[in-house]
Amino acid sequence: MANLKRRKSLGSILFRRKNNNTRGRRMSTTSRRSASISSNQFAIESNSEKSGWLQKWTNYIKGYRQRWFVLDSNGMLSYYRSPNEVGHTCRGSVNMQEARLLLDKSTSAIVISAASQTFHVKAHNEEDKKQWIQKLNYARHNAITRAENEEAEDARLSSADLTRSDVLLSSTKELVEKIERIEKSGSNVA
Repeated sequence: MANLKRRKSLGSILFRRKNNNTRGRRMSTTSRRSASISSNQFAIESNSEKSGWLQKWTNYIKGYRQRWFVLDSNGMLSYYRSPNEVGHTCRGSVNMQEARLLLDKSTSAIVISAASQTFHVKAHNEEDKKQWIQKLNYARHNAITRAENEEAEDARLSSADLTRSDVLLSSTKELVEKIERIEKSGSNVA
């Protein structure tokens, strides 16, 4: 039992040491990575509501990893390993229309949960966290509203189609009746 406790504490020390050593390096590469975005990424990001670095939970061994997240104007939240991958190597995505947003108070993480995937993400600071929450809620609201409007439009069009088909049926009946009258009157004359 003591050996197991020692192993756990040694593992947590190594985990903390590994995370502490990589934090500084990640922060320094962040500025280099964001400076190396190509013009293609600018075109893609101009369609986005928000994009930036977030820490995404991967697993218990690796913990949180820095990933580039893009929230587009259609309400899709996607993530990549770096901004250079945007447009060709999506690592995962969630449609905000079906997603739920939660705040995990114990880890101060934003939990984005949908049927397909769940993301646990952390922002670098409180201000960035508030911006992401605001944009995610806004995108979710817009996606739901857009879907409801599309359903209402579909219902309106289907009722209009019924009306149009009713008009076509009655016009066809009238034409058939006129043709029959003309044929009868033509046979009476001959």
